[in-house]
Amino acid sequence: MSTHQIHVFISHSWTYSGHYETLASWVFNESWSVGQASLDFRDYSVPRNDPIHNASTAKALREAINQKISRCHVVVRRILD
Repeated sequence: MSTHQIHVFISHSWTYSGHYETLASWVFNESWSVGQASLDFRDYSVPRNDPIHNASTAKALREAINQKISRCHVVVRRILD
């Protein structure tokens, strides 16, 4: 059986950390498989308990987040009505 690692970035506001935590628990705390292959979802998000510390400006923070996103296979974001 093979394992496929999938990098996931969940876009969210820390104001809505509860929503992030619920979705993250559904995705990252479950065992997933397709046929004979297991799926290993890895969290590349920026949760409240693990912020980006080395960004001293808004531009540096944006670049650090973009770096995380660029290494992901999947980006999840909420579409507002």
